[in-house]
Amino acid sequence: MSSGLIGDLLRYGNWSGPGWTAAREAQDFAAVGKARILSEDERRIRGVDPYDNYVAKAHDLNEYDAETRLRARLAELGLASAEQTLHEGAPAWAKPLVFGAAGGDDHRFVSWRAYRAEMERQGPDLSDRVALAEAFLRYYTHIMRSNLQFALDYRDNGVSLLSGGSKASLMLLQLAGAAHVFLTEAARLEEAVKTIRNELDLRVARSRDLAAYLETIFVTPDGLEFDGAGMDAYAPAAPRRVLIAAPIDDLQRLSAVRIAARNAVGRAEVKRIVAELDRAIRVIREELDDVPVTATVHVGDTPDTRVVYMGEDMIYYFLVQFASQPVIPLVHTVMWYALD
Repeated sequence: MSSGLIGDLLRYGNWSGPGWTAAREAQDFAAVGKARILSEDERRIRGVDPYDNYVAKAHDLNEYDAETRLRARLAELGLASAEQTLHEGAPAWAKPLVFGAAGGDDHRFVSWRAYRAEMERQGPDLSDRVALAEAFLRYYTHIMRSNLQFALDYRDNGVSLLSGGSKASLMLLQLAGAAHVFLTEAARLEEAVKTIRNELDLRVARSRDLAAYLETIFVTPDGLEFDGAGMDAYAPAAPRRVLIAAPIDDLQRLSAVRIAARNAVGRAEVKRIVAELDRAIRVIREELDDVPVTATVHVGDTPDTRVVYMGEDMIYYFLVQFASQPVIPLVHTVMWYALD
């Protein structure tokens, strides 16, 4: 299945799906060697339901703002371009930033390794090296906390089957594992932050600067950009001051507790999960006819991932075997677990 078709299937509302932000694809710009600039009007585009409007949108805006601030600093250091242009009448950056290699652990993010290597080629002084490190510390920490905000907030700001139509079924299935994905990603970003700090010994003095940065820029769904007229009010899992200042370990523990609580509710509704799976398969069949349907089956066993169905206790990823039509299982992430 092509990446374009996958993107179409996973796209939801105005803010959720690979490269789908403010009802437009980032690939539209990347295909011509540019990068998108969000206008103020685009930032105010509403989501279709509480999940799209408050969870997916906040995450997208945080990633966009973190990247924009990083670009500005890289431009000051002579490592990136801040030149603006137009693409089909829309504002755009003339050149994209350098992201991690496809398949790498940093493929979704601007690459610290790439820009550090470029700076070393230029023979920088120590102050420039520290400035680059600080810029990436802010960037990675910003996205890490945004991932944790997603994992906390998605539980109480849900997808509406009425407003989302058939795509809502697919989104519900994505959300079954989305928080785990973002928490895993946050853990990798935390390791990247530790590596950068250790390399240049950036300790407590820099933490105050980082806190001030987050206080200024971190997006939470309580501003004018998140006008939610006609939908349920935003239900925050944690106040803003906690999201931007609490120790990362505390936020990770809080996220794990809330995910476990969500899955506990899911165990009582496991038949509905299977029904939604069948409904999602029907949507795929309507769109793509005979294309095989696959499901990633993560290997790992923790109490918060288990459900009981037809008298059998199992990891909830294994529910795909009960779909009314065949689903091809793709086993993933086996290296950290014993296969017994």
